Amino acid sequence: MVEMFKSRVFFLTIYIREAHACDEWKLGDRICIEQHKTIEERLDATKQMMNGMDYHIPTAVDGIEDGFEKMFAVWPQRFILLENNDAKLLHVSKPETYDTFDGHDPKAFYQVLIKCLKKADK
Repeated sequence: MVEMFKSRVFFLTIYIREAHACDEWKLGDRICIEQHKTIEERLDATKQMMNGMDYHIPTAVDGIEDGFEKMFAVWPQRFILLENNDAKLLHVSKPETYDTFDGHDPKAFYQVLIKCLKKADK
């Protein structure tokens, strides 16, 4: 999706608190990242994620107080679409639409994105 729309849409990931921190809600044994207690730990976890996944989408980091996560209730993840001109909130994915293994439905977000782009073209 990023590759398809990169000329029209700026994609940004916001790295928030750890969804499956091994000291809180461990999921498997492959990776063990404890819940971040400092911004430096969160930055390090972000770098690990980006390097480990060969992740190339621009990524920002939520503050250690979790302000972004609290404002938009994005834990463990959520799609948010903002209009470019005035940062108007166009779409926030809803938990009831989550039906894939990783907690969101990219197909539903794709449809929202297409609809918004068509509307912008008018």
